Amino acid sequence: MKTFYAVLSKVHGAAEQMAKIEMDTDVVKESEVQISGCYKIASGIPAFHLTRIEHSCLMTPENKWEIQVKCRPLLHDTQEEPKQSNKWRSLTLVYPDAKVQLIHNDIEVTLPSLREDVEIAAFGRPGKEDKKRMQMAIFAKRPKQGRDWQIWVYLVDDTNPACKKICQKGDHSGQRLLTPLSGIFVSNSNEDIKIELNSLEDGWKVKGSNVKTIKSRDAWNSTESSTDFPCCYFDICHVNNANNSFFCEIKTSHEGDSAHAEVVAYFERETGLELVQSPADVDKLGNSCTFVSKEIDTSIPLFLFFLSLLYDPPASPPIFPAETTATRQNFMTMKFISREALWTLVLISSRKKILF
Repeated sequence: MKTFYAVLSKVHGAAEQMAKIEMDTDVVKESEVQISGCYKIASGIPAFHLTRIEHSCLMTPENKWEIQVKCRPLLHDTQEEPKQSNKWRSLTLVYPDAKVQLIHNDIEVTLPSLREDVEIAAFGRPGKEDKKRMQMAIFAKRPKQGRDWQIWVYLVDDTNPACKKICQKGDHSGQRLLTPLSGIFVSNSNEDIKIELNSLEDGWKVKGSNVKTIKSRDAWNSTESSTDFPCCYFDICHVNNANNSFFCEIKTSHEGDSAHAEVVAYFERETGLELVQSPADVDKLGNSCTFVSKEIDTSIPLFLFFLSLLYDPPASPPIFPAETTATRQNFMTMKFISREALWTLVLISSRKKILF
């Protein structure tokens, strides 16, 4: 009878413990997460080929990570994809001769001869206190004076392939990296990751809130081979359009850890269209000037302008004793050409400072 009550007590205690785990919303359910990108391996590689996988687990001495390398067939576009192809299987079950060795932030995988092309990836089951290593990457397009600006904050895995991936993504979208990457440890909880923009320089303001959030689950389910990394953005607008220097601080925090970055930027002045003058425009310019200089630097053009008005070639003695009408016309043509040459100098000297 005592044995029966002891067993019943243990069952009751286990049920209470399971109920407590389910009610504790701060603990991520102990399901596997992908902790690396996908590495494609061709079937033609030599036997016992070594592949190094970078993972994003924080490997503290007291960590409880359970890490496993899995594989799945790599199907080509011309091949019909069966339903089971998306299922990952343990690498050592599919290829018993494969060897997996964990070396701090890397996993060394030695593969035997493969029957088909495969891709491999690392998966992990975190403990309650385990964390994931990530990096804060800040991107934006080149700022223009007088225009609003968007600053994008991304969270990516702390691996070299992930850093290359986010930089390629920035290049394709016309964005550039504003600051060095800053590391942060994301805890194993459902608390949102907070991103703050502070210490904004005078002359600027943030549209909306200066505090953004990213779901912790989005960060945990992101891998280095993702196409859409967890991110948020801030809309920056001018208070004073004459201001072209920019400074702010951005802080990303999650529970007990944080990452900081200082953003310094210079807003470029947008220059006008450069004039391309045709001969007809040059003739019209002699009668009426419809251009306004954007920058007051017209001393040289004005000097050449007045010089062209005052210039009068001296009369030369006739080559022949009898000056003909044709000879006089030639001298008039030379005088006209000289004046037109000076007009050309006027345009050249002021070409890059004149706007419509």
